[in-house]
Amino acid sequence: MKKLTLIIMLSLSLNNLLHAQNRAVPSLKIGDKVPQIALKGFLGKREAKDLKEFYKGKVLIINFWASWCVPCLKELPILDSLAKVNADKLNVISVTYESRDHTVSFLEKHPDLKLKSVAVLLGDSVLHQIFSHRIIPHNVWIDSSGTVRNITGSEGITQSNIDLLIEGKSSLTKNKNDAIGFNFNETFHKGDSNFISRSILTGYMEGIPGGLSYRRSWNPKKREIIRFFSFNVSLSHLLWSVVGMEKSIRNYYHLMRIETKDSTRYFWPSECPESFNRSKYKTKANWMKDNLYCYELTLPKPFQDTAFFDFMLNDLKRVFKFDIEKRREKILCTSIYVKESGLLKASKADTSYIQVNSDGLTAKRVSPVELFHYINEKVKPNLNSIPADPPFIDKTELKFPIDVALRFDNGRLPSYQEIKGILEKRYGFNTKLEKHKYPITIIRDMEP
Repeated sequence: MKKLTLIIMLSLSLNNLLHAQNRAVPSLKIGDKVPQIALKGFLGKREAKDLKEFYKGKVLIINFWASWCVPCLKELPILDSLAKVNADKLNVISVTYESRDHTVSFLEKHPDLKLKSVAVLLGDSVLHQIFSHRIIPHNVWIDSSGTVRNITGSEGITQSNIDLLIEGKSSLTKNKNDAIGFNFNETFHKGDSNFISRSILTGYMEGIPGGLSYRRSWNPKKREIIRFFSFNVSLSHLLWSVVGMEKSIRNYYHLMRIETKDSTRYFWPSECPESFNRSKYKTKANWMKDNLYCYELTLPKPFQDTAFFDFMLNDLKRVFKFDIEKRREKILCTSIYVKESGLLKASKADTSYIQVNSDGLTAKRVSPVELFHYINEKVKPNLNSIPADPPFIDKTELKFPIDVALRFDNGRLPSYQEIKGILEKRYGFNTKLEKHKYPITIIRDMEP
């Protein structure tokens, strides 16, 4: 484990070194001509040599390596062997940024590398600047005219590719493209448009509205979600999205309770006016900047909605530091009964579907609770109204999903109570307010 950590740190040090150097000299790319430069620091030689000497009448591979790089050490003997076999047509310069003393000592301890046919350049900074990179092995292929033809890792080092380079051709369709400007100390944006999974939470974003959206599985029979996105919402609204699991846009008959010493942390000023008047905030705009949030969770595949909302809740719990207690309490509920079960037949549909509008109500393959919850949520005086009935309890004893089809007269959407009356007359449903044990979620600030 210690050895692995050392290798990683050396790699990062090299990346930082090259990142600093690359600001000074533009890096050459495929199709560029190499400059006329003198190189000094070759193993076993004191004099400088012009780079042109290596590709004049031959082709050249400039290979960048380091003593800590395992793939590099596997590649070096292969390069040396190819340089020997093609001695009259190919030169190889193996370049390391590491010091002469370090490299000489390393090579003496590893005679198996047998670097006899390649030129080893030690303590280099010049070629590292001209051919900047982030990942090694890094190989630059140069033809006899001094033009960069390819830039690869290890995968292209073969006799057939060397033959093609000598012939002035290239079979390498994929070239190495290191992200030179990448800085691991900065926020990672490179994958913003092609991420596999993402969870991101930000503060208030000026200039966009408030709201939320879900992206569900294509399969309507499954209650699966792949993406949730809320934008400029309060913490109580965000939490209710998780706890309520789409029951309503607002807390539904106190199924979620928040116990806090600072209500302004969770609720809009209009929802806690006394706390807001005692707070540090002078205007609603000041409060919004500190207490509205944008949150997105996108997963690599759809998850059952209960699991998806658990992922969300754990995200929010880590950031906002609250405790969660789930318990069952006796509260007022809406019990659904059926007077005549013979009016309802088992659905033969293979998908679940509900829609209500001014033309009528259509439901396929649903439970009584799903049916009543849907119309309770959809048929309200306005979008922000709390649903008319408390949570539903199924007392019908039906053992199968059902279909419902209603037509409305005069092209008018009836009220919620009117639709309940039509369902009672047509299908025998009736409801009754009763107390039952029902799941409640308590959210408490963590003690400091």
